Amino acid sequence: VHRKLVEPLTAALTKSAELGWRPKTIGCFNPRMKRGATGISLHTFGAAVDVDAAANPLIERCPVGDPRRIAPASRDIPDDVIDIWRAEGWIWGGDFSGRYDPMHFQFASGC
Repeated sequence: VHRKLVEPLTAALTKSAELGWRPKTIGCFNPRMKRGATGISLHTFGAAVDVDAAANPLIERCPVGDPRRIAPASRDIPDDVIDIWRAEGWIWGGDFSGRYDPMHFQFASGC
């Protein structure tokens, strides 16, 4: 992760653990283009993480209101954990309008 994001990542993970939730895997640095979009991925800069990717898969062409976005079938990250990450400044990929990326948290806008 980018050095400027160590503190907000640590805070989000610590507060999530206080609720009894801990991720099994976290992926971060991956120099590449965005999947399903144009531009360079924020993973290239260490400004995004994917949490428990196997249990929280990306669904492309999945607009807001699509029933595939309904938890727990679509993800295993609890709502209160997502709220913690948001409060620490992270943008959640489950809120993206044209695709549903519940594994993804980024610390920059522009997606």
